[in-house]
This record gives sequence, C-alpha cells and structure tokens, in this order.
Amino acid sequence: MGILLGALTLRPLWYASVLALGFALLVVLAFYLKSLTVT
Repeated sequence: MGILLGALTLRPLWYASVLALGFALLVVLAFYLKSLTVT
C-alpha cells in the first residue's frame, strides 16, 4: 500500500519519465529510418 501511495505522489515525475522515454524512442527510430534511407 505504501508503494501505491508513493506512486500516486510521484505521478508527475513518472509521467515525465514515460514521456521522455517515448520521445527518446521516437528520436532513435527517426535516426534509424534516416540511416536506412541514406544507405
């Protein structure tokens, strides 16, 4: 229960980390596609 409460209080931080992870994944995918089109 304490873990759940901590997750609720840290929701903005968790949301920001998920957003950053998604953005990083998009950037990696974009660079991968760019390298595919170049070669």
